[in-house]
Amino acid sequence: QAAFAKFPDLKLFALTNVGNVDTREKLVKHFGALDGKSLRKIACYLNLIPDELERPFDWHRVDENFLRELLISRHERRVSQLDALNEMPLYPTDDIIWDENIVPTEYFSGEGCLALPKLNLQFLTLHDYLLRNFNLFRLESTYEIRQDIEDAVSRMLPW
Repeated sequence: QAAFAKFPDLKLFALTNVGNVDTREKLVKHFGALDGKSLRKIACYLNLIPDELERPFDWHRVDENFLRELLISRHERRVSQLDALNEMPLYPTDDIIWDENIVPTEYFSGEGCLALPKLNLQFLTLHDYLLRNFNLFRLESTYEIRQDIEDAVSRMLPW
């Protein structure tokens, strides 16, 4: 809507079917031809960056490449959580099993936090609750697999 009404350079983008402009390549094609001023106007209109008049900080970067990447990453289709879950391996890999940042050791004191996605003040949906329980189940099963491997290695007496 904003592209059609306010920015005549993006008429083709505004009239294109949504299914045709949800990938990164298509967005690069549409936003790649724009200059820095146009990119800045679009980003300011969408409230992605502050206006030039309201610029409180001089340390942030707003060059042409940054603005283009900002608009592309903001409008590209994100990978659905269900697809990400379906692509996960059934069993943990070696990297996950032995990474103490992901799965704590048996000497874990509980003072640190586990590597779980943060939730808001409440569970928003049943999906959030199930996703959190799934992650906890994966951590627990990975911890048990690691303990089984350590137990088997100690019984084999490789030293």
